[in-house]
Amino acid sequence: MSKSLLSLCEINLRIDHVRYRSIRDYFISRSQTIRCQRDLLSNINLTINSGDSVAIIGENGSGKTTLARLMSRIIAPTSGEIKGTHHVRYISDSTPEMDVNLSGRENAQYLAQMYFDNDAEMKEKVSKALEFTELGDALDDPIRTYSLGMKRRLFFSIQTMYASDVIIFDELSSNMDAFFNHKVEEFLSSYKEQLKAQVWISHDSNFLLNNCHRGIVLKDGKVIFDGEIKAALKQYAL
Repeated sequence: MSKSLLSLCEINLRIDHVRYRSIRDYFISRSQTIRCQRDLLSNINLTINSGDSVAIIGENGSGKTTLARLMSRIIAPTSGEIKGTHHVRYISDSTPEMDVNLSGRENAQYLAQMYFDNDAEMKEKVSKALEFTELGDALDDPIRTYSLGMKRRLFFSIQTMYASDVIIFDELSSNMDAFFNHKVEEFLSSYKEQLKAQVWISHDSNFLLNNCHRGIVLKDGKVIFDGEIKAALKQYAL
């Protein structure tokens, strides 16, 4: 029986925001406002188990990234409970704040200092991560000269160089070339024993079919389907 790594129970996420009656009211009379609440996620109940390879599917604005950030505890729910003590890492398509005047190698070494206390281990992991990027001599160039794809290669390699039980990949597959997508699959294959579960957010149906067995479909912040990946993609297409 698969072990539960992460459970979301009766999760709701609501935000308060202010609406102005008009642009004129915004600049002239701040008192003419309407205070509103909006539900970003409603009644979410799901479990990520050991061995899971899960796709979170939905239109833009359906709550996919919000759910991923909540699962990784970057944000907290308004109500409900997140259960699980396993380490969950969220990796998005946005590169972190790097010093554009430093090289790729120097940025990797800088970011690695946040993850490792042992210098010998850090050097070994950085070396393997940089090799994985296959950026070659470009690693010694300032990253201001890098394309967006090169920066994402570097970021992915850095973010995956230390162990996690669950990794959530947000839109990575749609922003990397075919060669590096193959490298990502190579990484997943080599880290099967360490990586207990993986969660993918992507609009690339072929990638999800090849890498996920389960799909969770979101619509307007609610789970409308949770099951086999082919059936999930069919539900999303309705």
